[in-house]
Amino acid sequence: MIKIPTLQQISADTRQQIDLDGVRTALRIVYNTRSGFFYLSAQTEGGRIEGVKLVPGYPVLRYKKSALPDLPGDFIVFKSDDSLGDRIDYNDLGNGWDLFYLTAEEYDTWEDARGLE
Repeated sequence: MIKIPTLQQISADTRQQIDLDGVRTALRIVYNTRSGFFYLSAQTEGGRIEGVKLVPGYPVLRYKKSALPDLPGDFIVFKSDDSLGDRIDYNDLGNGWDLFYLTAEEYDTWEDARGLE
C-alpha cells in the first residue's frame, strides 16, 4: 500500500507524477468548492481517467479498470483520524483522510475482507 502525497493545503488543484506498480502515473487531484468533493484524474501510457469523485472507502477504479489497463491496483481513501467527520473537507485530504494506492494483491485482500467481488 502506497500513501499518495497530497498538497491540498497549497492549492485546490494539484498535479504530480508517481511510479505505481512500476508504471509512471500522472495524477491530478482537484477540490470542487461547489460540490464539496475531491476528484482524481490519472493517466498512464495505457490510458486515463478524468475527474472521478473520491468517496471514502470506495475504490476509484472499481468500474473503470479498462480505462487504465496497465495499472493493476486501485486507489482508495481511508480515514486515519477518527475525530474527523465522514466527509472529506478541503483541509482533510492528507490530514486525517489519506489517498492510497493498493496493489492488485492488497486490493483483492481488501475486497475479500468486505465480501465484495
